[in-house]
Amino acid sequence: MTTIHNIIVPGVGGSNEHHWQSWLENRLTNCSRVQQDWQQPILNKWVEQWLKTIHALDDNASLQIIAHSFGCLTSIAALNKYPEIASRVKNLILVAPANPIRFGEIGFSQNNENSYFEA
Repeated sequence: MTTIHNIIVPGVGGSNEHHWQSWLENRLTNCSRVQQDWQQPILNKWVEQWLKTIHALDDNASLQIIAHSFGCLTSIAALNKYPEIASRVKNLILVAPANPIRFGEIGFSQNNENSYFEA
């Protein structure tokens, strides 16, 4: 039987100890959490941190990605950018994906000329 490694991918704010992702993380075995600058949702930087978390694991590990909000956008962008990792993903759980219109290349859309929705 293949062991699945669980990857928790929080959204903006990072999912404090009372958040469902933290609750789940404390109950799952073989689990890692992607760490980010929680108040700076810059997709390229978040994708790189996501990738570092994956690369820290055994290259043969099957993955279950459990993402929330901006973590959903991060996970989809990362899997699109690194398709070789997608073959390892056995389950992709996206909960309450963030609206891309709220974000742009330098963080929240109010700080940007364009949003990801327009890209």
